[in-house]
Parts: sequence; C-alpha cells; structure tokens
Amino acid sequence: MTKNYARRREQSLALGPVDLRARLLHRVRQQGPRPLCLPVAVTTLHEAALSAACQQPAIALALEPLWRHACENGRSGAEGTTLHAISEAVQRSGQPQEVSWRYNPELGAGTEDPPPGTLSAYFHCCKLIELPLAHDGIEESIEAALWAGLPVLIVVELTAEFETPSDGEIAVPALAAPLGDYHAVVAVGASTSSAGDERSLLVRNSWGPGWGLGGYARVPYDYLIAFGVQAAIVDPFSLDGYKFSDNSAGGKANELH
Repeated sequence: MTKNYARRREQSLALGPVDLRARLLHRVRQQGPRPLCLPVAVTTLHEAALSAACQQPAIALALEPLWRHACENGRSGAEGTTLHAISEAVQRSGQPQEVSWRYNPELGAGTEDPPPGTLSAYFHCCKLIELPLAHDGIEESIEAALWAGLPVLIVVELTAEFETPSDGEIAVPALAAPLGDYHAVVAVGASTSSAGDERSLLVRNSWGPGWGLGGYARVPYDYLIAFGVQAAIVDPFSLDGYKFSDNSAGGKANELH
C-alpha cells in the first residue's frame, strides 16, 4: 500500500501544468451577499462545456433559473442549497443566456419571476456527474477531468486560510482548524510547485476579482484531505439532450452558500 501510494504521488507530481481558463468567461462573478455559490459554480461548468462543444468563446448563462428551481421545490434558504438540488435544476429547468435574465445581487435568499425576455429564450440543459474524492492528497479523478478539458466543481469547508489567500496561495490548515460554512468553487487547472514536492489546483471563486489574484487562487491537494467535501463535472454528452434521472448527482445534502 505504501509503495503504491508513493508511486501514485510521484506520478501526480510529474504531471505538467493544465490551465482551462481560456474556456471561461473573462469576467469573474461576484455573488455578493446571496447564498448562490453553487449556481455560480455550476454555471461556470456549463458555460465551459458549451464553449468546448461549440468550439467558440464562452457565452454567459443566467444563474437565477437554477436558484429559482431550488426555491420553488423548497430546497433553498439563507444557508444555501445542495449539489443535488442544483444538479436537478440544471437538468430540468436549464439556463438561458444571461442577457435575457440578469443577476440581481439584491434578492438575498429570495428569487424572482422570469423576465419577459425569457419567453422566447432557449434554455440549455446538462447533467452533472459527481466525482469521488480520494482524500489522500493525490485525486486522480480531478486530474483526469482537467486533462480531458473539464473544469471541476469542488465543495470545500471554509477556513481562515481559504478566505484570505496570501499572494494567491492557500495554505493547508491544521486538522483541528475551526471550520466555517461549505462553499463551492471551480478548479480550472493544476500544477506542481517549482520544488516538485506539491501539486495544487487553480480554483476560480465567486467572490469577485478582489479575492486571491483576480478571483483565482492555488489550493494544494492536501487541503482536500480534511476539507474537501464533494466534486462534480458536467457530462459533456448530456448537453441539451439528457433525460433527467432522480439517481443522478445525489451526493451529500450539505447546505452551501
């Protein structure tokens, strides 16, 4: 077991850099005081998947339909919602382009009726697939997704280190560090340190460009050992043609914001 782990870690550290930021909107979203980290993260995955499928720059999709679906089904509140609820929303309700349903940062945990512009809008749908986390500092499933060109939604437990990155780097907290809320971000790349002894994810947050370096920071895989909760990707074969199944993406019912 020890030799196998050592070999896996060596292989992980030997991987080159991967960076999918070119598939994302240039603009880093700011969720503001609303508990919408999951809709933001899922929207980022969806935009990137459509960009890759259509071989064109990412087009902004609306966040609100996902949150509205969760609200209407009693699966949202001031503390947020769940990955399963938003997975269901993006499959059943889908998302039009953002131009037809602009984000309103003043709605708090509430929602709003669809604007008139959505009556003729096309609603894009997709399926999420939950990835298993190894919690061992390696995480081959995340690496495989990134190298396949798929950004990865990651739910983490917030710590002081995560909330205040130093020069865009998030330190690994002590295991006994006080825990905060659950929060969703999107891994869009990975790289090995110059010393060759640490592999880190490049994540995009939803706290605007003032967090980290322009809205991005590096999170060591070791952070996920104790503070990683869930991970998911868009099934690229599901875009706009998947029939919903209640057994999909049914991960832990953690409240997120």
